[in-house]
Amino acid sequence: MVMSHSDCATYGGLAHFKGDRQAEAEHHRSELLHAGELLTSNFPGISVEPYFVKFDGIWDVKDAEHLQSTPQRKLSDIARKIA
Repeated sequence: MVMSHSDCATYGGLAHFKGDRQAEAEHHRSELLHAGELLTSNFPGISVEPYFVKFDGIWDVKDAEHLQSTPQRKLSDIARKIA
């Protein structure tokens, strides 16, 4: 699992995106997909689940299916069973 969060100081916070939450989300989506691609290319056989944490919830990253290199149970499925 990899994640990033809204208003992250590393990226200059939401102010860097001039308060545009959609632009911020798209930037983080791109960063998370890139991180997932680096991980799966360097560690064969792993699956990566990218998430973006915002003030109104935790969101799956769109178009990340290609980062799942092996048919495994997602951490989110396991967490639901434990909770």
